[in-house]
Amino acid sequence: MTELAVILPAYNRVELLTVVLRRLLRNASELRLKVYLIDDGSCPPLSEQLPEEILSKVVLFPQENQGLVFAKYNGLLQVQDANYILFLDSDDFFDERKLSAQVKLLNETGADVCYTDMAKVRYSEQDKSISAPYDITVCDQTSDPVELYLHVQPAPHSPMFSRDYLLNALRSPLIPIHPIFNPIGEVWFYYNLLLSPAKIVKLDEPWTWTSVHDNERITNHWERLGVASLALMKAFMNKTSCNITATAARKRVSKAALEAYRKLPRSFDPLFEKELLTIWRQSKHSCPVTGGKFFQFVSSFIGTLTAAKLFKLWQRPAYHSLSTVDKEELESLMRTYKNFITEIK
Repeated sequence: MTELAVILPAYNRVELLTVVLRRLLRNASELRLKVYLIDDGSCPPLSEQLPEEILSKVVLFPQENQGLVFAKYNGLLQVQDANYILFLDSDDFFDERKLSAQVKLLNETGADVCYTDMAKVRYSEQDKSISAPYDITVCDQTSDPVELYLHVQPAPHSPMFSRDYLLNALRSPLIPIHPIFNPIGEVWFYYNLLLSPAKIVKLDEPWTWTSVHDNERITNHWERLGVASLALMKAFMNKTSCNITATAARKRVSKAALEAYRKLPRSFDPLFEKELLTIWRQSKHSCPVTGGKFFQFVSSFIGTLTAAKLFKLWQRPAYHSLSTVDKEELESLMRTYKNFITEIK
């Protein structure tokens, strides 16, 4: 029996991927490990680009280019005999003690999920080196799936999961897989786990590292992440509209929608703003209090929505100063969103 299956989707970016794979194979030498490398349409294929020393130690699954969320999900469906599963991206690093410590804690506790504190590291393209960890984030400790996946929302390579727990929740996912979710692949998984009871444990060490590097990454474009997140919130609220057991999760999603609205720059896409407020209204009467003390004070006099609009005008810059995509791409993103909403109705 494999102790740990690591699912690693990749699309080109071979030099960084090679560094990640070498570190992974070296750091997991104490475990019965199987690495599922999902080649998401790299050109040329990864089988022609990676060194044989790595190819001989991984299970390579090529697929046509479908994007991150499909690569992760298809990789999950390939895992047959592992106790635990970890998702890893092609630019993810972690402390060498992380994997063994998480497997040990999961074995000792019988938990379904184990996550860790986080830090950043800087990766140097020039000498392939990784800096010492810095900017440590101590994650809140929780035993509640809603709090873990919506509030803590750990980096995708932080949580290690029981295979049975994942597959029970994701064989027939609540929110269908769709290309619109590719920019936030791990969050699609998190939303689909919200209603699945789980025993959760935390490893109090900053052993999950977010790498800072000069390679192109989708997180450089917040509009893409925003549209994907909006679609996910909208789909979850639609799919759980008659589900009494989803009340706590719906409250948290509603709160997240209002918080997202307040963070938007002025003069952003009006449909985007309208949809966030629609999601907030779906649970607003029982929505947890949001914002700082001053915002709550003002809200008590003029109402939450009016206060949110006022504070956004007062505190947020104009969109043109924060944009990372051009007008045509933003319009294309919103067309994709509208098409998606039509599909799921």
